[in-house]
Amino acid sequence: VKEDMNAREKVKHEDKNVSLSAVSFPVIKFNHIVTVPTGLYEYRTMFSHFFTKKDFSPVKTVFSSQDGCGQTFKELMFEPQQILMTYNSYWEGEARGEKRLKTDSLTVPYNALPVFLRALKLKQPATLTLTIVPDLSSNKVGDLSTEKTTVIVQKAESGTIPVRVNRAKKLTD
Repeated sequence: VKEDMNAREKVKHEDKNVSLSAVSFPVIKFNHIVTVPTGLYEYRTMFSHFFTKKDFSPVKTVFSSQDGCGQTFKELMFEPQQILMTYNSYWEGEARGEKRLKTDSLTVPYNALPVFLRALKLKQPATLTLTIVPDLSSNKVGDLSTEKTTVIVQKAESGTIPVRVNRAKKLTD
């Protein structure tokens, strides 16, 4: 879905009294919702990934987890040269806070790779080296880190694009 994002707050622009171009920029938003019934209650998770429409660079990723124990929320803001994570968790020792991580290259969340790779519109097989933020789909906050990763994109005869991700070394600040 195409939306206009408020450039200062990094949220959906809705003020009809202010020109869009003065305070916002176009983004592409992808939501991924998973519900897992367990018999007693359901686990629910949701990712929202926001990319610039212009060059498909990541702007923001939001993850939330709800289950019978409680809720966890993580938001990653992709800023020049750094990623800022803010979080709220029901787990002791990580109730709320923020973490920062310096980056020196394009960084993509692991959970957004299917969308990101599809947007590259590769016409032939390719091997890419990317910096990724590892899997965020946990109700624990965890560490904020990056990994250099080799992604091999192969075009199949069926028209689908199989992808193999070789996770390499963990990078920390």
